[in-house]
Amino acid sequence: LEHHMQWKRDLEERIVGLQRQTEALAVLLGEEVELLPPGANLLQTARHLEVSVASLASLRDRRTHELDDLLGYIGELHSRLYDAAPPDGYLATGDAERLRPETLRRLQSKLNDLEREEQERQVLMAGRVGELQSLWTAIGLRIPDELEAREVSLLEDGCLPISNASLTYVEARIARLAK
Repeated sequence: LEHHMQWKRDLEERIVGLQRQTEALAVLLGEEVELLPPGANLLQTARHLEVSVASLASLRDRRTHELDDLLGYIGELHSRLYDAAPPDGYLATGDAERLRPETLRRLQSKLNDLEREEQERQVLMAGRVGELQSLWTAIGLRIPDELEAREVSLLEDGCLPISNASLTYVEARIARLAK
């Protein structure tokens, strides 16, 4: 009987620890804790909480990976568009909210906005480079011998740069050649 009582006390302590873990993970993730089935005994309660902890820990790991990916993609795309890392506060994710669904949705929205801007910029740059190439032909410049080094790189890279600096350069070069 004493052995059984000790086992019961140990199981109750384990349940308290699992409840704390479950609650902490649920708060971190902004998720609701699944309620225990009515009338569950100690073993069922412990098993339910173990499964809940494992499930929430797995969700935490997936969201952490998703968050890292989103932050990386946003940083890369922002750098390609603006020749700089995102400004302080642009990717702000407070520790308490960083793994919550609303934070991931907000970051996904920022990524979508940047991707849309990237597509618009690609179309704009393709048009501007097309204008530049027409000017080369109209002026009679020998390609690539009489082009500036930066113009030659536009032809060679195969992928048009979309940064603010590249767009500014192409527009300034068009204006100079158009004179």
